[in-house]
Amino acid sequence: MQHVATGRGEQVDVRLPDGSQLRLDSATQLSVAFYRNRRDVTLTDGQALFAVQPDTDRPFHVTAGPSRVTVVGTRFTVRYLPAFAGDTGPVVAVEEGKVRVGRSEAKASEGMGAVAGAGAPGGGLPRADALLTAGQQLAVRTDGSPGTVSALPPEGIAPWRDRQLSFIDVPLSRALAELERYTDSGLVLRDPAVAALRLSGTFDTTDPASFRRLLPRALPVRLQPTPDGLEIRPLK
Repeated sequence: MQHVATGRGEQVDVRLPDGSQLRLDSATQLSVAFYRNRRDVTLTDGQALFAVQPDTDRPFHVTAGPSRVTVVGTRFTVRYLPAFAGDTGPVVAVEEGKVRVGRSEAKASEGMGAVAGAGAPGGGLPRADALLTAGQQLAVRTDGSPGTVSALPPEGIAPWRDRQLSFIDVPLSRALAELERYTDSGLVLRDPAVAALRLSGTFDTTDPASFRRLLPRALPVRLQPTPDGLEIRPLK
């Protein structure tokens, strides 16, 4: 078994023995294990881009929390950030080919199953599978059941490859936590009302000064120097 991890602000490219290629984003941890009849990756934290070498005899599985992504050959990303309280489960996005998203073996063994609305034999919960094609993404619920399949946003499958963070109407607290995965922002957020403000935009993860500079232009806030850093406060 091979373990791979990246530090804060680091990205790493990994070539697997079968020719598949991975790119790990900042603060990401995963393990890889190859068997005679399957290829398994377990993503424990972070996000990664997968370019999978086709092999019909050995499907490629990516387990992330309650979900498992199964492919033969394709290009896709999986995002799983369990430390973010209240977040959705894993997010899967497909750039090329097709993937099937279902519950991980651990969740399946709990009797929690897929296709929404279909009954399972014996009165159990239905099995949870969703088929994604190129240009689609899926945010899995925290219990492993599939959410709604949607089109990829305009910024594409993985803006983090270009050291970019893109937000569409997310709470400021979430945006700041995302930025902190890459670098020290120098910002302090204490006011719950300010934390709940919604932010949209694209920011450079290698340039936290630009985030600090642009934030007061995007939201009704000001940056107040404090002993702990620049506190984000409401405009008055």
